[in-house]
Amino acid sequence: MNKKYLSTKQVCERFGVSHMWIERRIKDSDFPRSIKLGGGRLRYYALEAIEAWEKRQAAKSAAA
Repeated sequence: MNKKYLSTKQVCERFGVSHMWIERRIKDSDFPRSIKLGGGRLRYYALEAIEAWEKRQAAKSAAA
């Protein structure tokens, strides 16, 4: 099974946020950590990890 990845730009667009929002979420919560692919400096996020995080956030909102 091939994993799919989103670039930082794609994650920002998905949530309508800045890259600093992502950095704060990583530091302060359970937001998925990025990885570097191909030895480059660009960071990517596993799509399945992003989707799992979205589901956890939706469950938290529903419980509140």
